[in-house]
Amino acid sequence: MGRLVRVKQPANQLFKTADQPREQQTYLEQVIKYIPTEIVGGYVAVNSLLASLPADMLNNWLWGTFILFALGTPVYFWLMKKPGDAIWQQMILSFISFIIWAYSITGASGIFGTAGIDIYYSQIASALLIIFSIAAPLFTPNSQGSGGSN
Repeated sequence: MGRLVRVKQPANQLFKTADQPREQQTYLEQVIKYIPTEIVGGYVAVNSLLASLPADMLNNWLWGTFILFALGTPVYFWLMKKPGDAIWQQMILSFISFIIWAYSITGASGIFGTAGIDIYYSQIASALLIIFSIAAPLFTPNSQGSGGSN
């Protein structure tokens, strides 16, 4: 199982043949693949290191790491792509996922908390995670569409 979401196969290619194996992904596998766990983990680790900075420096560093990791998310998935991966959908949905997870995990201690722009609410974080988990796999492209096999 690869790291990226694969383009859906047409109905006539859903069965394995000797020369063409099929990789059918479950709904849960797609949700997991859209979450950039490596990026979110690095972001959380760096924010933990920055937590002891003086308050006048902390805001700028929190913004810097947030922007770096947010922009790094699509680049990371672009570098990992293989033929048959739904790369554009992966990059867009993983970028959105990073923002949601950064908001949810770092919460009050990150850029969304009191040291930053102070818009963190745990109820909103929970709702965003649920909505993303339900909606994200609905956007996996078909093989005859939106150029997902770049």
